[in-house]
Amino acid sequence: MSAETIEVLTGPDFLTGLFIGLLLLVAVAVVARPDQKGFRSLTIGGLALAAGTMVALTTRTSIPVALWIGVVALGVAGIFPVARWVAGILALPGAWVVAYATDLEVTGSLKLFLLVAIALAAPIIADFDDHHQVRSLGLPLLSITILGVFFTLPDTEHAVILFGVVIPLAFLGWPRPLARLGAPGSFATIGVLMWVIAADGLGRPSSVIGATAALGILLAEPVGRRVCEWLGHDHHRQTLNAIIIGGLQLIVVLIASRLAGVMPHVWQASALVLLLLAVTAALAPSLKEDSEGIDTPDRRAPP
Repeated sequence: MSAETIEVLTGPDFLTGLFIGLLLLVAVAVVARPDQKGFRSLTIGGLALAAGTMVALTTRTSIPVALWIGVVALGVAGIFPVARWVAGILALPGAWVVAYATDLEVTGSLKLFLLVAIALAAPIIADFDDHHQVRSLGLPLLSITILGVFFTLPDTEHAVILFGVVIPLAFLGWPRPLARLGAPGSFATIGVLMWVIAADGLGRPSSVIGATAALGILLAEPVGRRVCEWLGHDHHRQTLNAIIIGGLQLIVVLIASRLAGVMPHVWQASALVLLLLAVTAALAPSLKEDSEGIDTPDRRAPP
C-alpha cells in the first residue's frame, strides 16, 4: 500500500465516513437485537448505507442537490412490490436525475451508460438480496465491491467516503445477519455508488467500466439463476460458506478493477468485463440460498 493511499485512509474524509458508518451500525444492531426467535434480519441495511453516504458526502464535499433528489426517487421506486422488469422502468426517472441532472462533467455516452447501469443493476441487486435474504449477503459482498471501486478509480475524493461508511455496515450481514439491503436500499445504494464511480472516474473512462463490473456476484448470480430457470436446467447447488462466497467476489473484483479498470481503451475493458460477468453468471447459480446453521430471521418479503 502506497504512502498516498495510507494518507487518504487516515484522512478526515475516510474517518468521517467511518464514524457515520459506526453510528449506523450501532443503531441498526440495537433495533435488530436478538429476541426469543433469534436475530431479525431487517430490510434497512441499504437505506442506512445510502443515507449515511449522502450525509458524509454532504459534510465533506460539495454535491448537487439533484443527487439527493435522484437517490430518494430511486429509493421510492424500490418500494413497490412489482416484477423486476417493471421495477427497472420505475427506476428510470431517478436514474435520469443521477446521470443527467447532477452536473457530471462526462461525455454523453457515459451519462447514457450511467442511466442504463442504474436502471438495470438496481432490480438485479434487489433480486439477489431477496433470494439470499436468510444469509444477508448483500452488504458484505457490496463492501468488497466498494473496496475494488476505491482502488480502481483515478480520483478517490468521493469513493473514500463511501468506503469508510460501508466498512462497519458490512457487519450487519456477517457473521450474524442483522440487516440486509432491502429493495428500496438496493435502488438507492446503486444510485449513490454509480454517481461516485462516474464522478471519480473522469480521468480514466475504463475505470468506470471496471468499477461497475466489480459488483460481480451481486449482478451475475440473479442473471445466471434466471437463465437456468428459463432453460429448464436443474442446476446442481450447494450451500457455500460465506467466506468462500466472499473470496469468489474478491477474485471477480480484482479482475474487474485491476485489469479491466486500468485498460487504455473502453472497448477493451468492456469486452473483458462482459466475459468476466458471463463466466461468473454461469458459475453463480451454485450459490444456494439456505439457512442451515444460521438463526433464521423473519422472512418477510422486501418492500
